[in-house]
Amino acid sequence: MSKRAKPHVHPVDEAWLALSSEARIEPDIDIVDSHFHLWDFSEPAYYSNTYIEDAKSAGISSSVYVDCTMAYREDGPVELEPVGEVEFALAEANTSSQGVSVAAGIVGWADLTLGENVGSVLDALEIAGGGLFRGVRTRATYDPDPAAGYGAMGVGPSLLLRNDYRRGVEQLHSRGLVLDVYAFHTQLQEVADLARAFPDLPIILNHIGGPLGIGRYADMGEQVFADWAAGMSDVASCPNVVVKIGGFAISRIAIVPLHARERPYSSLEVAEFCRPWVGHCFSAFGAQRCMFGSNFPVDKVAMPMLTLVNAMKHLTSHLHYSDREDFFATNARRIYKIYRQAPKRKIRMLSPSSSGQSLSGLKVLDISRVMAAPFAAQMLSDLGAEVIKVEALSGDDTRIWGTHYFRSANRGKKSIAVNLKDKRGQKIVQKLAAQSDILLENFKVGDLVRYGLDYETLSKENPGLLYLSVTGFGQTGPRSAQPGYDTIIQGMTGIMTLCGEPDRPPARAGLPMVDIMSGLVGTVGILAALHERARSGRGQHIDISLFDVGMMMLVDAGQDFLDHNHVQSRLGGINRNFSPAQPFQTSDGWITLAVATDDQFKRMCDAMNIGELVNDPRFSDNTARVANRIALAQLLAPLFITDATAQWERTFLEAKVPLSPIFNIEEAFAEPQSAARNLIWTVEDKMRLIANPLQHMSRTPARAASLPPELGQDARSVLCDNLEFSDDEFDTLVADGVVGSPPE
Repeated sequence: MSKRAKPHVHPVDEAWLALSSEARIEPDIDIVDSHFHLWDFSEPAYYSNTYIEDAKSAGISSSVYVDCTMAYREDGPVELEPVGEVEFALAEANTSSQGVSVAAGIVGWADLTLGENVGSVLDALEIAGGGLFRGVRTRATYDPDPAAGYGAMGVGPSLLLRNDYRRGVEQLHSRGLVLDVYAFHTQLQEVADLARAFPDLPIILNHIGGPLGIGRYADMGEQVFADWAAGMSDVASCPNVVVKIGGFAISRIAIVPLHARERPYSSLEVAEFCRPWVGHCFSAFGAQRCMFGSNFPVDKVAMPMLTLVNAMKHLTSHLHYSDREDFFATNARRIYKIYRQAPKRKIRMLSPSSSGQSLSGLKVLDISRVMAAPFAAQMLSDLGAEVIKVEALSGDDTRIWGTHYFRSANRGKKSIAVNLKDKRGQKIVQKLAAQSDILLENFKVGDLVRYGLDYETLSKENPGLLYLSVTGFGQTGPRSAQPGYDTIIQGMTGIMTLCGEPDRPPARAGLPMVDIMSGLVGTVGILAALHERARSGRGQHIDISLFDVGMMMLVDAGQDFLDHNHVQSRLGGINRNFSPAQPFQTSDGWITLAVATDDQFKRMCDAMNIGELVNDPRFSDNTARVANRIALAQLLAPLFITDATAQWERTFLEAKVPLSPIFNIEEAFAEPQSAARNLIWTVEDKMRLIANPLQHMSRTPARAASLPPELGQDARSVLCDNLEFSDDEFDTLVADGVVGSPPE
């Protein structure tokens, strides 16, 4: 099939359509249009502004854009050309206004016969859809009669039965996407076979099952209906198939005749044309598996949108109101994940912008303090996100702990200071959250409810919000209300019992390791939720606890207990899993080595001229060496102290045995490898900061957006530019103690 072939489109006569003079009946029914197109290959072109006019006339509140080979990419890999259509549909979605959500869901096209290789295409479509991409449509429309088939847009026979196609469907299904299928009535058995092969995959049968009415079928009306009805009943026996009621004026179907008339058909006339077809669909599928789809602008050649919708209301007037709700809106909202209250701000595409960073365009609201969550927010900033840090009027707690602590987790952020005890302050943060993709907080469990800043409250206004909570013990459990700090968690998780010398008290790790790891785990959670949001369009609450992370950090020590009921204890600087692996003093300092294999041990012994140890049964393999590590260390220590650190480093390097000096922090920064890897960033030629290791990503490297902020330095720009406060309103908020005064 030629992907870029354009469908034949009958011209629309707007003046003729204007002769229709119907009023909208039952205006209170909510309507989602599950199938419409936008394109420039008709005269006139049909874009969102025209669709909005049509939709408003009929009371349509939301709609699903379905592929029509529009705006394919002109260059790049051929399999990625359809990504351009999804990008186009997202851009049109951003024009939604006047009560009509255009392209609230997007169905694109991908060549599923690529099999497993279509996965990367589907990922690209999801990213391009900016949270609105819902699935792929297959046009399986084949008929041996060229007058009935689609010519250049057609496909060969039995596409839905091909193994390569079905491997592609597996890729679609694994991503939680849906499959739209346009097939003719002669192919309905193939549709049923596909549905039975993928019983958990939502399949949406387009255009009322494609009953053909042209070519060799033009004079076979009764037979076509009988064959179609039998095929539809077969498909309806598959509970994962939903049928779209629409496409009545497609020239190949022509349930609504397209012959010239002085005036357009009335809705009652359209209803009579469609009654047997629609009636059988409702009888076979039930109202819970039928949904309205206008197929505009194709069907616009025969009738205005209002006429079509009124006709559907006539045809369903005998149904219970709940069945009508299902047909007109609920089913489409469920299948295509269209929510009544869409985010106030469209979710942006997550492709690199001109800034060349992975998360460019994302807005992050950081209302956390101290280390774990601020560290996560800094990671997002380094990757290109815009981060606004909301602090108390007195500032983040760490501002008084010395400049080094605050600076280590807060570069690249804007700062505003807000009094959350004042309702005006709460409203400011609520407005910022409504504009944000991500919010990070580490307040006590339930504390933000009183400010209207909890996830349940904020997600009602912004369903796409990703909300990270970092607490000591999580949102649930008997200790959830207790505060938790890194030191406390290191004690409660057993980490401190693994640190320090065996004959000394338990020791805390020298850095806030649980805080740092919690920040990294939180970042991973955010990125995972961000990827999932690209499929579903929905945000979620990410509950991270320092206690959970601390337990995770036990790794092999924890697994040792689960496997063998063995409680490990501290061994100082010794690695308990292989030997020798510990510090040794040299003539001028300290080194540490890690001999993990028998080959490494032999090379070490040869390099140190103690080859006889290789044959000593106490050290014959790693198990023996671990059991006799004290004896082995007593033999090695007198040797290491006879020479300088640099000499031992050279000796072990030549022997290809892992050994390194033990540096203090000054020496670590002075190490040539640190300079080679650019591990100190000088930001704005003013301040040295520790670099982000992700600076070595090949296309979208991490980098510092700006210096760590002064308290409240960005308050005026954030409130006046982002929230459109006037200067006078801002000054009043400062004077009233709602917002902190920016530094001079």
